[in-house]
Amino acid sequence: MGFVTPLFFWAGLGLIGIPVILHLIFRQRGKTVVFPALRLLQQRYEVRKRRLRLQHLLLLLLRALVLFLLGMALARPTINFGEGLPSEEAPVAAVLIFDTSPRMAYRFQNQTRLQAAQSLGLWLLRELPRDSDIAVLETRPMLPRFVVDRGAAKMQIERLQLSALTESIPKALERAINLLETSDKPHREVYFFTDLTTSAWPEESLGALRERLKAVRAISFYIFDVGIQNPVDSGIVHAQLSSEVMVDAMPASFEIQCRRWGPAEKRSLVGYLSGPLGKAESDSRTEAVKRVQETVEFAQNGTASLNVRIGGLTEGVYQGYFQLEGDSPLRLNDRWYFTIQVRPAFRILIAAPQPAGRHAVYLSQALAPETLRRAGISRYQSEVVSYEELLKKDLSTYAAYFLLDPPPLPDSFWTKLRNLVETGKGVALFLGRSLGSLDKWNAGPVQDLLAGQILVQARDPSGELHLRPSLYDHYLLTPFRSVAGSVPWDMFPVYRYWVLDPLASDAYVVVPFSNGHPAILERPVQKGRAITVTTAISDLPEESPWSMLTMGQAWPFVILANQMALYLAGAAELRTNYFVGEPVRLELDSDLRLTSVLLEPPPDVLNTDTLEATLPIRVNVDPESHEILISATDQIGNFRVVAREAGVDFHSGFSVNCPGHIMNLDRVSAGQLEQAFADVPMQIARDKEHLLRQVTAGRTGLEITPYLLGLLVLTMALEQVLANRFYRPSPATDSTQAKTLPT
Repeated sequence: MGFVTPLFFWAGLGLIGIPVILHLIFRQRGKTVVFPALRLLQQRYEVRKRRLRLQHLLLLLLRALVLFLLGMALARPTINFGEGLPSEEAPVAAVLIFDTSPRMAYRFQNQTRLQAAQSLGLWLLRELPRDSDIAVLETRPMLPRFVVDRGAAKMQIERLQLSALTESIPKALERAINLLETSDKPHREVYFFTDLTTSAWPEESLGALRERLKAVRAISFYIFDVGIQNPVDSGIVHAQLSSEVMVDAMPASFEIQCRRWGPAEKRSLVGYLSGPLGKAESDSRTEAVKRVQETVEFAQNGTASLNVRIGGLTEGVYQGYFQLEGDSPLRLNDRWYFTIQVRPAFRILIAAPQPAGRHAVYLSQALAPETLRRAGISRYQSEVVSYEELLKKDLSTYAAYFLLDPPPLPDSFWTKLRNLVETGKGVALFLGRSLGSLDKWNAGPVQDLLAGQILVQARDPSGELHLRPSLYDHYLLTPFRSVAGSVPWDMFPVYRYWVLDPLASDAYVVVPFSNGHPAILERPVQKGRAITVTTAISDLPEESPWSMLTMGQAWPFVILANQMALYLAGAAELRTNYFVGEPVRLELDSDLRLTSVLLEPPPDVLNTDTLEATLPIRVNVDPESHEILISATDQIGNFRVVAREAGVDFHSGFSVNCPGHIMNLDRVSAGQLEQAFADVPMQIARDKEHLLRQVTAGRTGLEITPYLLGLLVLTMALEQVLANRFYRPSPATDSTQAKTLPT
């Protein structure tokens, strides 16, 4: 047991002597009474004398106990269950963790949440005991270490800035615990300054956090809630571009998801666009012009989605952003940046058996419908040839190849095709009735493209066999993610297919049949990709078709074919829109022969309202892959890539945004935190006084003063009751006094 103010304890102990002295001075002395010497009365006298002595001693003890309890209460005794002696002023090892995610820019009472956290952090820094070990951490990834002195910690807190590249509080806590375990201070403390939102404390991290805290000893955790209990805001959660790569005259289509916290309202969504980059009229970042405007109607605490199209785009790279107009406490989620790359249509070569036009009609119309071709907005420029013509074709000018029901072809053709695919192109093989001898397919260079050995032809005339995707993580299936449970794959049965066994070691099953056998497989071929489809799609209705994938209302096949063509042509790698923390890869035309480029970052919109661009950075171009690789981005906005050397004038760019969950203002429940910190001391505070009481209790132990005061009151009440009872006049004395009073 220890005392917060031990002086009062010793003073109370010394005051115990006062009632003892008073007792000895004022104790009642026996009076000599002349009375007949009767033995019975003498015995009663002795009994009464002993009883009076006991009464006096009991009152003496109670009065001494009153003074003792009063001194103890003033000394504020504590019970410490931890290590070390209880002391409020003993040095501690303290780690202050600040949430610096963009969400902390939420402004309330003319102060952002980060500014509120900084103010409280500076106050806490002054309250920490002298000679304490202090560390200041952020949710931005950083190396944890104790600062040299309190002044350095003060400077760190004052210089805190928002960071787009952030991690959750539990991950930052892992770094703090590892640092505290290196300290020899008996008291170790962690202080969190956060808005207590679900994005700072993701549910999937709380379970792992609890397991980590089970091994923690003698560390106290204090969470300072600087968030808003009932936030009011609207923001853009996500803006999905229908395709990263557009073709001439093709409108760019966006699906925009918005979120509302608070009462219902209406906001205007405006789309701004500049470009194409490199043109004299679009060199300035401030020349983005309004291209579209929509009204977003938010229900109370609801979501809203809308589709926006921007047309009239010619070849080039365009950059812009969507903006929710109007005042907002969190302005950072009012804007979403994007980059659109417009290029010529992909050249696709389709080979099919004679008559090639009829056998390839389903695929060619799915990729480039007649109406789109005539309008000049088709994503693909497809060409259909027979296999006799294929052997004479110059294949190097095409981005992807579709081989429908291929017959045995010379090894020289497969070698040439494999060499082209290795450079980054793609090929899809739809196996059908024309394979012929399997020996020619299970040996030679064609095996570098096939996903495995062709074993046997399988049949299912019942009509119950169909495609059944189980995972939607592959690029081919991304359009089906939102409607995965409603795609009627069973309406397009497959009657015949080829069984591949064994599969190549690097083959991957993209889509299986309903019986588990592979239907669509992929195999990487250096920089390119090869897809094997184990059934045919080129049969005519009168030819007893192997599958019905292309028959009737075959919208799933149309989507799948377009996605496959994009994937084979390399559009999956042609990304122009990223999230913070993702590596950026920009592929350049090898004909440019560039050795380096200038990367122009956007203005720091997180920590300043100005539009001053930061200094450009020179980035080297990989001489073999002709790519620009940027390991990670920690800023949001539109980046530009410029190169002017050896007569080359190159302009490109990309955009970076925060994932929608980073801006989520939903609050984490106190129950979730208490469950995660169930094995260690944890307190949540919203004001300084509350935090001070919790910290004092954590350092000195449980203060029992309230209990002592209650016991003191009971003791005083008992003393009063007993004193009144013991010293109550006897009836005989009352009657005697009554007789002597004058009448």
